[in-house]
Amino acid sequence: MTNIALIVLDTLRKDYFDKHFDWLPGTRFENAWSTSHWTASAHASLFTGKYPSEVPVNKKNEFFPATETSIVERLSESGYRTRGFTSNIYMSSNFNFDKGFDELETSWRVKQIPSENTFNWGAFISTHRDEGPSRYFKALYQCLTDDSDTIPSLKYGSKMKLNDLGIITHEDEGSKRALEFVRKSNFDTDGEFLFLNLMEAHAPYDPPEEYKMVERPKINKRRPSLTGGYDDPEWPRTAYDDAVRYQSDIYEKIFQAVREDFDVVITVGDHGEMLGEDDTWLHWIGIRPEVSHVPLCLSGDVDIPDAESVTSLVDVHATLADLADLDMPSPRGESLLRSTNRDSRLVEYRGLSQRRREVVEKVGGDPDEYDRDCYGIAEMRYHYDTLDGFVGDKEWQPRIAEAVESLNLERAEDDRVSDSVIEHLENLGYA
Repeated sequence: MTNIALIVLDTLRKDYFDKHFDWLPGTRFENAWSTSHWTASAHASLFTGKYPSEVPVNKKNEFFPATETSIVERLSESGYRTRGFTSNIYMSSNFNFDKGFDELETSWRVKQIPSENTFNWGAFISTHRDEGPSRYFKALYQCLTDDSDTIPSLKYGSKMKLNDLGIITHEDEGSKRALEFVRKSNFDTDGEFLFLNLMEAHAPYDPPEEYKMVERPKINKRRPSLTGGYDDPEWPRTAYDDAVRYQSDIYEKIFQAVREDFDVVITVGDHGEMLGEDDTWLHWIGIRPEVSHVPLCLSGDVDIPDAESVTSLVDVHATLADLADLDMPSPRGESLLRSTNRDSRLVEYRGLSQRRREVVEKVGGDPDEYDRDCYGIAEMRYHYDTLDGFVGDKEWQPRIAEAVESLNLERAEDDRVSDSVIEHLENLGYA
């Protein structure tokens, strides 16, 4: 059995990958595309070989469905030991993406989310923000008198305050912990599957001090990418570059450690990032190439017959199944280890979550302006919808419509996440 590692460099733009990851060995796919503009939808494609709305995982449903089979589950059923590390809350039990993992370790950000029985200090203080310092005493009283688990709640509140005061600090977004996880794991010589999600390139762009050319930019959590809002746009761009430089350096150590035990390592981005193009920031609006064009590299002793054709995250799913010799066809993808006719791949944007609609409304915007579908199609070029019109060859518009019409669309339920999870998402620039 082939030992396989799938490592996702979350939010890494293709152009910044080219700039900073020249050390990474393997076959690079220059024309690789995500299926979406954000983490959960992109990973749904990696894990199922479907387009996100076929699963369905999109902004109307952020949870991996219980009825859907993940390739991680199939690997486990076929005898693989499945282990992972995630820095991203979406790739955790909070959103059902832990299905099939024998072991899934999480970063400090995910660990700090309180359980349902823990008093949510952050949510309480946020809703009483106008009351000054007295809100902390009210929160303490509420913690001691409600139905929460008192001791864990007090510990959580203390840790939050120490974080705010800078007494407790974290070296990075989790990659150092991921390196420790890889080094301490006793991998077998065969039958191992490893998944890593590394978040250094994701906001808040806060690498270790020695990498900082600028101080970490403040993200307006209420409208992070609706209007931009940076007097000096080079500030967040430089901060992003700082974070990617650090991601490259720490990933080089992780990669070297992984290659000691794994035959094939697939390094891929789930989506990119907007850095002021169209006065847009982060990655919650649209499918411009800055967001949808992703890095993809296969490292190991494998024959790649065609690295020039267009490829997508759905093809990564097919490749994983091929490497593991699974009888698990990829509904939309083709293995990168086989000579096939990959002529085009779809990218989708399915509007806003209800939480984001509420944020847009609170700042006086019209959520309907952003809450609509856009699709793109990648071939030798990329043609795509924007909120302001179509970019690319007009002759491809009917092809996009045909591709969308062929999707096996599933109805997406609007699931509700806990207040503590919402608070965590807001800290990362989501709503």
